[in-house]
Amino acid sequence: MARGLAKIPELQFTPPDGAFYAFIGVGNLIGRKTPDGTVLADDTAIAAYLLNEFGLSSVPGAAFGSPSFIRLSIAASDAELESACERLAKLVASLSK
Repeated sequence: MARGLAKIPELQFTPPDGAFYAFIGVGNLIGRKTPDGTVLADDTAIAAYLLNEFGLSSVPGAAFGSPSFIRLSIAASDAELESACERLAKLVASLSK
């Protein structure tokens, strides 16, 4: 997962120390627009867009006291984690400033 996320410079990621989830910084995406013109106002909007448009479930970091982050489970197969990184890259590519 760390290698895949490192290929997406708009996201911030520090590998977890033994946890089964990852906090991914999405602060650089806040305020960007989706193809239909919707502004992603916060981490909750980003998590909803990620689920609705790319089928990837995450939890807004605000639920854990970390706004501008999303939380993803990394308790998954390598193939599933690669797919998650691909979906995150597609999310970023779909947005305009």
